[in-house]
Amino acid sequence: ASVEKLCALCDHFGFDGWLVNLEAAVPGGAAGMGAVHELLELLTVCLKQRVGEQALVLVYDSLDRTGRVRYQNSLAPDNKAAFDACDGLFTNYWWGAKQLAQSVALAGARRCDVYVGVDCFARNTPYAAGPAC
Repeated sequence: ASVEKLCALCDHFGFDGWLVNLEAAVPGGAAGMGAVHELLELLTVCLKQRVGEQALVLVYDSLDRTGRVRYQNSLAPDNKAAFDACDGLFTNYWWGAKQLAQSVALAGARRCDVYVGVDCFARNTPYAAGPAC
């Protein structure tokens, strides 16, 4: 029912998809993450059926395979199952050259399904940045 409602929202408002950002531990360990992966798969299929093949479901790089909050800053073995369950992965912002290379290698033909960004405000980070970056 939840998946159908999320798809209906996209259809009604003309959105193309969802970024699923879970930054809290998932109870149940690996079994709990299995439920998350199932949700991602169902949402991806439903959305493409409802709004078209252009629809995207992305998952944020926040959880490891046991459901703990642990940023990988790349596509990594700990978040690969989530990546495989949807259209792509948006990495955490603390990536560098090593993490980009790891993402490309692990993604293979799906390397264009790994998204990265820059946190211009850099709140709670060890490096200097901010609104003037």
